[in-house]
Amino acid sequence: MTVTIVDKCEGLNTILDPMHPVKDTDQYGRPIPSPHLAKAVNIRITDSNKIELGPGFTKLEDLTAGHSLFCDNGPCLVHDGGSMYEVAADLSLSAAKRTGMSGNKLDHAQYGQAIYFGNRQEKGVYYGGASLAWDVDTYNGPPTDRQFETSVPLFNHLAGFNGYILGSIDNALFACEIGKPGLWEMKPIWMSDTDIIMIKAVASDGAQPFGGIFVSDTKRQFFLSGLDPRNLAEGKVADYPAIEWGVAHGYADASDFSDASGRVGAWFSRKGLCLGTAQGGFTNVMHTKIAIPSTGTAGACLIKGHNIISILR
Repeated sequence: MTVTIVDKCEGLNTILDPMHPVKDTDQYGRPIPSPHLAKAVNIRITDSNKIELGPGFTKLEDLTAGHSLFCDNGPCLVHDGGSMYEVAADLSLSAAKRTGMSGNKLDHAQYGQAIYFGNRQEKGVYYGGASLAWDVDTYNGPPTDRQFETSVPLFNHLAGFNGYILGSIDNALFACEIGKPGLWEMKPIWMSDTDIIMIKAVASDGAQPFGGIFVSDTKRQFFLSGLDPRNLAEGKVADYPAIEWGVAHGYADASDFSDASGRVGAWFSRKGLCLGTAQGGFTNVMHTKIAIPSTGTAGACLIKGHNIISILR
């Protein structure tokens, strides 16, 4: 029996038969097998397509029910059961910053040096190493008949965008007053047919500002174009949904994945990893190579250097 040792490949592919020959042939006219792996455990592929042993895993903390990890160019937070902790630079955990929480997943939004967090049971602000109340801001504008909430609402999902915080409740998307995360007029800036399960805002980082908001309900994904949340243009980008909790905080560099430039948002979907630009450009970089199990119930996505790590539960 002949055993072929593969030392180079183009990555993981669970759709293409690994023994199915491609069109290219070698110098003797023999078909060249697919340069992909059908299964991979603890390996990584270098830029030259060389297969190397991965670094493995090291347990840092013994969490019993860890969830809702957040870090976006500020403090890094993680929740374990009903408590919230800050992750130090050496990856150790602080003493509990908040206790008595529900233990349910929370969403977060970085706003300056503060992190706003919440779900439909609780809310708060993490600032200066302490967990604080998310208080109402005062309206200081000209006389108005607008009706602002007397307490900050409890949202399903949160995101920061161009001086605003965005929050969703069921199928409705809301925005605070610019520069005032505690001032909310509960008039939806956008509504979907089903519950909103993902919000990813992307704004340019160049001299000419532009941007928009990628959102997903339980059936489809959309791009809401514009920098003013109350003046958005809707466009559908995918006929399949994101996976809830599968959005990556922060941004990746588009040049790592294409000929484009600028930053991109990243999130996991029912058909693989999606990337979105501030202009509304949308691409799925996995759907032709990776078959995503339909049984997955929640996702996670992490940007680490030039890599994006996606996890499906």
